[in-house]
Amino acid sequence: MASHFKVSSVIGQVEHHLLNNSKFDIITMIWMADKYRMQRLLDKSISLVDSKKKAEDVKSSPEFPKLSSDTKGRLFERLVLLL
Repeated sequence: MASHFKVSSVIGQVEHHLLNNSKFDIITMIWMADKYRMQRLLDKSISLVDSKKKAEDVKSSPEFPKLSSDTKGRLFERLVLLL
């Protein structure tokens, strides 16, 4: 159980860094946030999908099929808000 908390602590530190200093593209951020359950990073990254072009880029990326159904649903909701 202690190792789980250590991993959670590291993920929290990584999330903080990515929220404040990241140079990754949007889909990479979404994928990492989804995979490692970094909710704040996921929220911020999805909010950056603010145009049809960015939504198309996310959909056509190789990371898109790897996303969870929940994250794909959130991206769809975001796209609907943009229309």
